[in-house]
Amino acid sequence: MPSSGRGRLAYEAQPFRIYPNELLYEAQDALAHLADIDMRYEKALNHAGEPRRKVDAPVLHDRLVQRHQRERHRFEQKLSVIHRRISELMLSDLRSNQT
Repeated sequence: MPSSGRGRLAYEAQPFRIYPNELLYEAQDALAHLADIDMRYEKALNHAGEPRRKVDAPVLHDRLVQRHQRERHRFEQKLSVIHRRISELMLSDLRSNQT
């Protein structure tokens, strides 16, 4: 097994990151928000499906779907920007290693 001579494996000696920590935190934040939005949506759908609400079910369902899409949109865009930034960093690093 490879070793750095200090009791750690060679690949553990220097952590390798392809993106800055700020992007990691931004991505985690956006993913957490999406998970919360999805959980609220599922709960609202279950609540809307209760027998006493069956009369308004189609209208209520459509409103819930629209709200769900609207709430997710901002965080999906944020993740898209993060993805693009990481891709640019990786490509830039790849280019600099080739020269």
